[in-house]
Amino acid sequence: MNDSSDSPDKIIGGNSSGTSGPEKVIGSEYSKQNNSEKVLSGDEKPERAAEPRPSQSEPEPSFESIETLISNSTGNGALKAIPADFENKNGSWSSILSDNPFDNLYLDYKQFKTISDEMVSGNYEILTKFWKEKFLSLNGVAREKIKIRYGESTINDALKKLDLAQQRIKTASGRLLYFEEREKNAGKTGSNLLRNCLKWLLMREVWPSGLHVHSLIKE
Repeated sequence: MNDSSDSPDKIIGGNSSGTSGPEKVIGSEYSKQNNSEKVLSGDEKPERAAEPRPSQSEPEPSFESIETLISNSTGNGALKAIPADFENKNGSWSSILSDNPFDNLYLDYKQFKTISDEMVSGNYEILTKFWKEKFLSLNGVAREKIKIRYGESTINDALKKLDLAQQRIKTASGRLLYFEEREKNAGKTGSNLLRNCLKWLLMREVWPSGLHVHSLIKE
């Protein structure tokens, strides 16, 4: 009979009751199988893989409409600095694309009575500085990025539009004149919309109630 002390390893059955089960290896074979693993003490914690850094992206665009942002800015006494969302592709800088000189200068035309000459000139200076910087960037290393964000034609035309807008509404009389023009045009647009809707109704000839609508529109 062999002495158990002559064998470096000892096999222990998985179940003492005689049923089959996984066997456990102890002794030198256990060390060989696990020599590549690091043994941790009770106080040590396994090392965690370094988490990837979040990629830098543009500031989140505002959920407020451009009209709301401009209205709030005007109500608060006009711009003190360039709005943060001007660095977003879909930011409120797009007010420069409007045909409304108030929009171009980030002012709400509906508040023309409270807009002062100083508010107009202040916004003009802040916005002019911003667009001058973007214009100069077209010759820099960030050229393509700037073109994608704002559009090259937008940058080239921005300063001219600001100059024109400032000339149109720099005085109280100029602001009043544009407001009246705007309201007059808005009235025409509303009338044309109503007229087109009624013409569409005429395609049905008769309403379900039997009421003829031809008389509602005079050609």
